[in-house]
Amino acid sequence: MGILGHPTAKIKDGTALVSANYTRTYTSAELFQDVTSKLFTTTRSTYALNCVYHASQEDMEKRVSWVPQWNSGQPCMSIDPYQTFNASLASETGDLFSAERIGNRLKVSGFLFDTIILSSEQRLNSQDFEKQSLSDFKNPIEECWKLIEEPEVRRSRYHNRVQALLGPLILGTYPIMDALYADFYAYCREFCTPGFYESLNPSRGSAEGESPGGDWKRFLRRVRISNARKFFITRTGSSGLGPHIIQEGDRYCILFGSRTPFIIRRPGEESCYKLVGECYIHGLMSGEFVQGWRKGSLRVERQDIILD
Repeated sequence: MGILGHPTAKIKDGTALVSANYTRTYTSAELFQDVTSKLFTTTRSTYALNCVYHASQEDMEKRVSWVPQWNSGQPCMSIDPYQTFNASLASETGDLFSAERIGNRLKVSGFLFDTIILSSEQRLNSQDFEKQSLSDFKNPIEECWKLIEEPEVRRSRYHNRVQALLGPLILGTYPIMDALYADFYAYCREFCTPGFYESLNPSRGSAEGESPGGDWKRFLRRVRISNARKFFITRTGSSGLGPHIIQEGDRYCILFGSRTPFIIRRPGEESCYKLVGECYIHGLMSGEFVQGWRKGSLRVERQDIILD
């Protein structure tokens, strides 16, 4: 409560986000729900959902999944800490934003589509990217590449499978984008098996030929951003990066007012979903899907999604 009274925590008219009420018995869970709900109405966005982190499957199942635990840290920062992505074209579709709290549930509006069918066996560890592949250990790049080699990806819209691999792992940005491929190949020469490095040759296009000046250290610094997450493939062959607790059958959605897509899960036959967390979907982070829907080239219905 004291922190919520700080000037930086107040909304535009100078009032507190949540007014202190010392006559009420307030649990932390109730306070966190009130704060999150107020953030939806004051910001007209779902950015608060990007702060959700579940330490384990059990952690997600035992509490209200859409409410961030504002008093605890997490091993990785948000996928979009500086709000650079725009998956829902928020500024153009603001009138469609909806976030209604119904008891402990939250009703939001957006598009629900595609299902995760494969994910990396272990969550990515930034330190593992610094290790060379050995007989009993494969560098994370090689482990993720196995998923890229799946038939679903080969049949997907991706003409460049190296790009489908790198997009999620670097969250679509790089210090010097023109140097990305050269740095990546230099990294593979340094840390991956010779056989794997040689197998990348067919994936190279004329515009991304190997450059002798590749800086593997620069690539290593950037790829560490995938720490504590999992690489995944969807049924339509899209590649992405999401929470470490994702599993086969999870779906992703784009909500109006959101900067990123989100992974959700429906427990059993229930009508509501659990929010697993934010995610990166290669090729959908700049509003491509919503733009197609607005033009009528994508026949999909917007719907209400209930989060529990």
